[in-house]
Amino acid sequence: MDAIDLLKEMVRVNTVDSRNGDRIIKLVLGYLAKEGGAFTHERVSIDGVKNLIVYTGKKGPAFVLNGHYDVVPATRDGWATNPFEPVERGGFIYGRGTTDMKSGLAAQVSAFARYSRNPRGRAILMVVGDEEKGGFRGTGPLVERLANKEKIARLLIAEPTSQNVLGDISKKGCRGVLWLNVAIKGVPGHASRPLQAKNPIEAAAGLITYLRTAKFPEKSNMVPTTAITTYVHSDSGATNVIPELAELNIDVRYNHGTKPANVVKMIERFIAKTGCRATVKILEDSPYFINKDKGFERIVAKVVKRHTGRRIKFTTVGGSSDARFFSYKGIPVLEFGTRMEGMHGNNERVSIDDVRTLERIIYDVMTSERAR
Repeated sequence: MDAIDLLKEMVRVNTVDSRNGDRIIKLVLGYLAKEGGAFTHERVSIDGVKNLIVYTGKKGPAFVLNGHYDVVPATRDGWATNPFEPVERGGFIYGRGTTDMKSGLAAQVSAFARYSRNPRGRAILMVVGDEEKGGFRGTGPLVERLANKEKIARLLIAEPTSQNVLGDISKKGCRGVLWLNVAIKGVPGHASRPLQAKNPIEAAAGLITYLRTAKFPEKSNMVPTTAITTYVHSDSGATNVIPELAELNIDVRYNHGTKPANVVKMIERFIAKTGCRATVKILEDSPYFINKDKGFERIVAKVVKRHTGRRIKFTTVGGSSDARFFSYKGIPVLEFGTRMEGMHGNNERVSIDDVRTLERIIYDVMTSERAR
């Protein structure tokens, strides 16, 4: 049994919203018992989400692997295959989670199993749920648990990061995540007399355009700030009535040169110029993070070059992940994995060769003399 066999078994388990986590854990423990060496483990259930922590090697500075089993929803509509039945075709495996991130998890489990046969130091494998919903019933509290009993040296998460070919991109950090709800209050009126009213829909439309082109304070070692409107609602109750209220949700991914409070002020000032008034609520604010351990980056770059012949680029492009929980604790963390083919979309797939190469890369990073 190898990482590909394990991946196929994982895809067969529907883990939308972290359901069936116990079945994933059973697969992982079964694989480690068959393919690995000595290890200990603990199961941790947090508000119904099943998580697993596996340990091998003598106590000391630990190299940690972290991967999530939960996936986003999928239906047969738009898929050429059943998303929860792995299909091998043309060198790829199709199915929900093949890219994000059951292939990375399978590669990590396989590498950990091989490492546990002859461990050169402490290693820990975390198999978690709830990442797609924020990680607050998975990695978030587990980091606190681990930090109280283990010294974590470095951490690798095999999230899909490669863009065109395996080995071209690794994530060294992430912009901050700021979710805003903006309620715009105007002056209602008859649609035939627009000058006697203040239309909040027009103010909202102007705000959307403004945020797409606004210049935010930036620092050069991180991707620039973006502000994308993801929800708009207004209803006057009649076609000939200008409404009093309009509501927007805005997803801001902020560079560490941008302060969330300043984004809120920008929105309030813009809306005030339209004659309307904005009430801005912060729904979520997860700070940015960036890896400062250049030695770790050199190890990963060297191993990736050996296996792929490519010079990897470390970037902060992409969405948030469980990596942030470790970085907030001052733990060096990098993300590296397969290409993002169909991630969160239809006909998600992963290259079989990429998964096998990824497993070898993870193992070689773990066994590097300077990994800890």
